[in-house]
Amino acid sequence: MPAPGSGPAASAFIHLQAVTKAYAMGRETVRALDEVTLSLPEGEFAGIVGPSGSGKSTLLHLLAAMDRPTDGQITVGTWDLGTLDRTAQARYRREMVGMIFQQFNLVNTMTACENVELPLLLAGVPPRPRRATATDKLEAVGLGDRVDHRPTELSGGEQQRVAIARALVADPPLLLADEPTGNLDSVTGGRIIDLLREIHEERGKTVVVVTHHPAEIKDVADRLIRLRDGRLAPEPVDRAAA
Repeated sequence: MPAPGSGPAASAFIHLQAVTKAYAMGRETVRALDEVTLSLPEGEFAGIVGPSGSGKSTLLHLLAAMDRPTDGQITVGTWDLGTLDRTAQARYRREMVGMIFQQFNLVNTMTACENVELPLLLAGVPPRPRRATATDKLEAVGLGDRVDHRPTELSGGEQQRVAIARALVADPPLLLADEPTGNLDSVTGGRIIDLLREIHEERGKTVVVVTHHPAEIKDVADRLIRLRDGRLAPEPVDRAAA
């Protein structure tokens, strides 16, 4: 298994070159990421692990073009994320990225199907194909009988499945999951990780999962990458010791 950052950047789907993200904290400057260089091939399932404050979520937000690097370069496919204006960032997220959050981020006044439809609505897809595609994605995550239920009528695991269906609805090549099991019990969380792995294998998606708990993904991820104090560990996390 290659170490993080190894291999030619030209062959990588995701490539970070000496990426730094710094924030001003009063008179001090805090580096949430500090000269991170990393390459991931297309179709990999990668876990980003590390303690709180290690830079995991910062890295994910940069990959989602929700923030810009202070220094360095990030490319995803043919997109150079540091050069994008707000309009281009929105287009990148619409075309390339499906986001999955710890808090689910569902709209409680909408049904499961309406929540899944949202990205297609924003993209201008007409109602009938929008509904059909959203229903298909809900069936794919095992919620074909919950399309008209609102989030308050669903369990935590079901809500996260709705969020995964929403992330998949526009068929993006990249899925980014930020602590997707953080609000779930261990059994339900394990099922969510298994679902992400199934999606990865069956649909060929590149999947990046951020977690505090490497044990929950060490047996399903192709690679575990450790962050500490904004820097990459020189070697991937040893699976037996994770």
